[in-house]
Amino acid sequence: MKKSLGFYNFATTLLGGIFKLLFRVEVVGKENENFDGSAIYCVNHMSNWDPVIVACVTKRPINFIAKMELF
Repeated sequence: MKKSLGFYNFATTLLGGIFKLLFRVEVVGKENENFDGSAIYCVNHMSNWDPVIVACVTKRPINFIAKMELF
């Protein structure tokens, strides 16, 4: 069953525009992004906004994972 990505696309487009206006986001290695299969994105977590920024700068939908203790 395929999920609807309407809200995800809306939110990442809106937040991506806001981040481009307010912050200088640097993406290293974007030219190596492969759309053929699965991928793992590793972020160095300079702030709590990193997961949101990663979702905004990539072209593919992202599923996030976290430790149980974070919830």
